[in-house]
Amino acid sequence: VYNFAGGLHANEPFDPATLLDVEPYLYCTEEIAIFCFTLLANEIYNPSETKIIKAVWKLWNAAGGNKFERSMLEDGTQSVNYNYIKLNKTGIKLLQCIQQAIPNHEGRPSEHNIKAVLKKLKKKSLPVYPMVHVTAVVDISQRRYNDGKPEREPGVASTRVNDGMREDSDSYFNIQLFDKLRRHVDTDPIVLAVGNTRHRHTEPKKIIFGCPTRVNAVIQYPSVFKVITQRPVATKELKRKNPLFKTKPSQNLRQHNGYQLKEEEKHKGSVLPTDFDCWGCVEHAKKLKVPLGQPLKEFYQRYNHVLVEETIHSYDVEHQINYPTDVINAIKERHNANDNDTYIDTYDGFDFDGLNNEQRAKRLRIE
Repeated sequence: VYNFAGGLHANEPFDPATLLDVEPYLYCTEEIAIFCFTLLANEIYNPSETKIIKAVWKLWNAAGGNKFERSMLEDGTQSVNYNYIKLNKTGIKLLQCIQQAIPNHEGRPSEHNIKAVLKKLKKKSLPVYPMVHVTAVVDISQRRYNDGKPEREPGVASTRVNDGMREDSDSYFNIQLFDKLRRHVDTDPIVLAVGNTRHRHTEPKKIIFGCPTRVNAVIQYPSVFKVITQRPVATKELKRKNPLFKTKPSQNLRQHNGYQLKEEEKHKGSVLPTDFDCWGCVEHAKKLKVPLGQPLKEFYQRYNHVLVEETIHSYDVEHQINYPTDVINAIKERHNANDNDTYIDTYDGFDFDGLNNEQRAKRLRIE
């Protein structure tokens, strides 16, 4: 409207009345929604939780990696519970040890942050799998982890849940907390959440997140946004439930009382027949009270951002970049040492040693 050649008000003085011509373009696209969601990612998921779980596993292994919860049986013998690992630290001492076990370059969370995560783990429910000593699973192919630590008993499913952590005279952590860590699986729940929005009508597109890339909860390039490519999932169809839907018994009761069922109450839900961006454009038209039929079709063809972007002149190929790959490569080039790197003498021709020696010689003559 304003900044591109051929725009309705290009090269004109700004007038607030022209904002009415911008309004049809102002609808939320899929990229805007995902960017805002991921911008607030730390309000939804605390990445420090992964760091703290890694630190606890590191502390336990440093202490020998062989301390588990034990209970005394009636016959006086002790039973080992491989479902919980044991640390002989609690309270402030535990917080400090966890904090010190996290390397500086990964970003150490504060003691308050660690305390909040541990409080959450105490309320967290995790599935209980019968855990046995690693030697009890003779067949290596049936070992889930094969790291010399307790293994799940093959062929036995979980039938109940247990708490993630508890404290008394010692601290006990549910061994299922470390499942992904032991399997070397790095899954970002925010990426999984965004991935769940894909469906059969998703158009392939690059999406920029509002946060940088993390590997095992550690930020890789703070100044570079994470980028993913949305692709369709042929087997997935998105359906929305209709909150106004009336069941058959409810319909019979209402009709019995002389109530005329409304059209929007008859259907259980709706199916998304297109990409989110196209759907968003049509929904925006409804809010602007664009009439159905030909006016709605014309609005869609004019203001659908996919079609609009095709009319905007882009930079020449030689000035285009592949974000974020090119930006990351530039950062690596700037910081990594290379045999071909050139350095200049900022004071070329300035003889530091000669001037120092000359001054010292003068002092000797004076003395």
